[in-house]
Amino acid sequence: MNDDNRHDEQATGASRRDFIKLAAGSMGGAILAGAAIGCGGSGATLGGGGGGLVGGPGKAPPLPSGFAFFSVYSPGDNPLPSIYGLAGGITVNDGSLMFNGVEVADQGPRAVYSMDVSYNGTSMPDVGSGSTLLRTGDQGPGFIVAKIYNSAMNNAGALSSDCHIVSAQNDSPLVLLNAQGTGLEPFLANLVEGPKGVTFGGHYTDVDINDNGDLLVTADYSTSNVSVPPNFNSFPVAQATIAQGLFIFPGAANTVDPTQATLLQSTGSNMPGTNTPISRMGLIALDNNQNYVCQVFGNDQTGSRSGIGQQRMTAGIVAGNARTRAHMLSTSPTIGGRAVAGVLGDTYMGPRITNAVTLVCVNTSPTTTELCYTANGTTTTLAKTGGTSPTGALINNCGNGVVDDSGLAYYILVTPNGTELVVSNGVQQKTILKTGDSIPNVNGKTVYSIVQGAHSTQTDSAGRFSFVVDFNDGSQSIVVGIPTS
Repeated sequence: MNDDNRHDEQATGASRRDFIKLAAGSMGGAILAGAAIGCGGSGATLGGGGGGLVGGPGKAPPLPSGFAFFSVYSPGDNPLPSIYGLAGGITVNDGSLMFNGVEVADQGPRAVYSMDVSYNGTSMPDVGSGSTLLRTGDQGPGFIVAKIYNSAMNNAGALSSDCHIVSAQNDSPLVLLNAQGTGLEPFLANLVEGPKGVTFGGHYTDVDINDNGDLLVTADYSTSNVSVPPNFNSFPVAQATIAQGLFIFPGAANTVDPTQATLLQSTGSNMPGTNTPISRMGLIALDNNQNYVCQVFGNDQTGSRSGIGQQRMTAGIVAGNARTRAHMLSTSPTIGGRAVAGVLGDTYMGPRITNAVTLVCVNTSPTTTELCYTANGTTTTLAKTGGTSPTGALINNCGNGVVDDSGLAYYILVTPNGTELVVSNGVQQKTILKTGDSIPNVNGKTVYSIVQGAHSTQTDSAGRFSFVVDFNDGSQSIVVGIPTS
């Protein structure tokens, strides 16, 4: 999943263009550590490790020869005329788009919407009905929605499911699950009983769901009789009473049973291959083979050993499979490690994984950011600040993106000329849309900025993808990109 969903923190009185800029500022996911994203990078190709991930593309997929772009919705249009502004986060499957927006004005109610879309080859898609899935102020069974945080949706046709983290009015947060379209119901909440010996708490950082209905959640929990974690890490911490864990609920969309869960990672246990305990967990993603990536935080071991007063928080990415050993995909160089592998640096943006291909945006120094693509055991730097984009422009910043089922990565580069939407197979890359371009079915406007990669699932099984465009007149649209070959 998922990506920046702190829509309640938009600036008061912001214009539509300000609104989209604020959303674009978190390209690729919430910056949970509160640190600024820097620029720069080494551009080196680094050796990585498959580390027990299941699946993979085998070889680099070919780049599509071209793309057709179409605007399918703008705020105020049918079938959802009440929307004032789009927040940038879009999740897609083969028949629908799920996205975040605000109603009436920038300070109006926040909501998650769904819109049906059908495709006709590379022609203009047909837009069907729209609905409001979840809205601030909505009343559910035993709760009233106060804020909406992260959301996710899978691709299972008529039995597709969606899930959301919300805060309840005058109560603790909830994980809501719309299992196979049967309606939103609380799945996890404070004091809900989990697997034997586990009771869930009232704090959830992120959620994702794959096409098989497996649910991945970072959740606070308590236990009195379970080692932490009962998985494949080298140094479990026994008899923890309160912790945060990464849980997988196999087939949750089918069973809707929170007791059927496996604890994959936990605070208090060491990051794999290091001597540094996990202190908190952040953004996550899950693919259809139960491969996962999870943002983990720990204390700077260099600072603690040298007697520096306040320890710095480091951020890395754990990658693994629900049935095999985990490894560090990216790691801060300041943690204590025995045989640390992966990209060295802090990772503040949400990681991505699809078919065992990962995409991670790493701060290799306080002023250096690199976008790293790992497939078949090899990690390659796709973009770095100070490098050049496929059009030859200087890269000021690179955001995270998404990976489709074939292993193609789509991501945004920020240059002095604006934004560029780039596709790469890990070997080749090209810019497919940029500031100043036109969308064929939008007259009299040009692209001002592109917001893409704010959710972990923005592509469907046919390689189509959706994103938000801010036009030069301040208006917005949801745009669908369709590979033409």
